[in-house]
Amino acid sequence: MRAKEIIRKRSINIKTGKEGPDYDPYAYEELTVTTNAKKVKVHLGLDCYLKVFGQKDKDTEHCADLVMKAFERHVGCSYKSIVRTFYKLRNICPHCNSRKGFLDYEGYPGEILYVCRNCKAIAYSDFDESAII
Repeated sequence: MRAKEIIRKRSINIKTGKEGPDYDPYAYEELTVTTNAKKVKVHLGLDCYLKVFGQKDKDTEHCADLVMKAFERHVGCSYKSIVRTFYKLRNICPHCNSRKGFLDYEGYPGEILYVCRNCKAIAYSDFDESAII
């Protein structure tokens, strides 16, 4: 029987962008889950790979199905459920705890600001590097 791990800290980060040549760009998505001291990153795009503690998993490289199975094994839940949780948590304003939603405004090039409909404060921001490169 496996010992139950106590999670003291967990963070989820999703990064999107484009890769490949300028004349034929491809979209990619990177999901990084940090639990206590364990960092697991999955890259889905032109190339699929999984990094655990900063080292690529050579057994699953270039095969999306194997990458997803290994990701679920390391993290303990599915990719889809983590992405769903990430966006569900982002729909709550950190200032007033409202669930009324956000208005998005463009800031500097590549920057998107999410403003709470209730308290009008900037709740979140996203940055798209591919917009300025």
